[in-house]
Amino acid sequence: MQEKFSNEVKDNIRRQANVIQGGNISEEEVENIMANPEKGQDMLRAKLLNEPSVELENAVSDIIDKYKDILQLEKVHIVKRRICMSVWR
Repeated sequence: MQEKFSNEVKDNIRRQANVIQGGNISEEEVENIMANPEKGQDMLRAKLLNEPSVELENAVSDIIDKYKDILQLEKVHIVKRRICMSVWR
């Protein structure tokens, strides 16, 4: 009886996840959602809100860090240039 219920829940999760993701979901993902229902909610929320992936967030963060580094280098360059100009005067 409990196994039948568990199988029905898995089937429901699989169907709903396939609709959300637009494709097949692995058995491991189904098990993960059964163990932690919040993962299923997170999947739905991400799909509905079009939240960026972790990879995209990391890439944007890297770009922002590199931009800050470039700004810092520009400041250093300006200071060095001013020093050189003052020495040559």
